Amino acid sequence: MDRLHRPGGDDDAARAPMPRKAPKEFEPDDPMELVGVELPGGDVDATLDGLVNEYLMLGYTGAQIRWLFKSPYYGVTNDIWRQKGDGYVEQRIKALADRWAQGWVDDREPGPA
Repeated sequence: MDRLHRPGGDDDAARAPMPRKAPKEFEPDDPMELVGVELPGGDVDATLDGLVNEYLMLGYTGAQIRWLFKSPYYGVTNDIWRQKGDGYVEQRIKALADRWAQGWVDDREPGPA
């Protein structure tokens, strides 16, 4: 088995987090490129809630989602965790997971009958 793919390998470089790149500029003429871009003035709370809800819809547990925020291997979630703090992120994950457990999350205002 190749050294890079051997479970339990002793290569520290293979386990180190990837270095952070500068945010990629938005390119309107590149529709096939799936890239997350940082928007100036973006709402960190909305991003946090959106990511947590997405992972909940995929079937992740609260513990798995917390790990994604604390791991330096996941840039966006880890940036939010460092910016907002452990307690805040933990509280939002718990609140959204509790809400999710009650049924489908629907933030829309009820319309006319």
